[in-house]
Amino acid sequence: MKIFKNLTFWVLIAITTGILVGHYFPEVALYPVLQKPFQLKFPGQELLLGQQVSIGATLSEFCSSLFICLVKLFINPIIFLTISLGIVSMGSLKKVGRIGGKALLYFEIVTSMALLIGVMAAFVIRPGHGVDTSHVKGADISKFTQAKEGSAWDFLLHNPTLLFLIAAVAAGILLNYLSAKDRIVPRLQVVSKKVFKGLRYIMFIAPVGAF
Repeated sequence: MKIFKNLTFWVLIAITTGILVGHYFPEVALYPVLQKPFQLKFPGQELLLGQQVSIGATLSEFCSSLFICLVKLFINPIIFLTISLGIVSMGSLKKVGRIGGKALLYFEIVTSMALLIGVMAAFVIRPGHGVDTSHVKGADISKFTQAKEGSAWDFLLHNPTLLFLIAAVAAGILLNYLSAKDRIVPRLQVVSKKVFKGLRYIMFIAPVGAF
């Protein structure tokens, strides 16, 4: 049956299984895989991810954190390749500007609507109202709501995804003017196909991360 080849089906099965196991057999989810959590470090980690990656010690934490880490590895390369190749494929920078303006307008409208819906839902549903968190260690969320001071340069340095986005736009514009464009673009397209193929293989283990 086709449904058994559908990744979404298996993710939903994994989520349901995780809920049932967590409720009825929590000792399985809490089974220690590692002696203690550890920080995953590799060359270029700060540039690719912009943050520390911690692998959990329990079975559920280990599976989910490892899957999320693998997915994060593909985000910035995909952003760079997709945007730069997209700009080159349009041919005309005027066309890029028109489409970019429309996309930005659409993004602003949809994001504003999402924010309004979220604020309205928070006032109506009031999630967490009446829940006593005084006994929970680290329940004070004030440290997460305080804005941090810093310059625009510091913001860029700590947001590698934004840096990749800027670099992708610059690379796409630059490639339009290079005489070697016909040699570079096909190679980037090959790399793009391999990256998406790798991500496709990673998504096969999405049910494990959902569990």
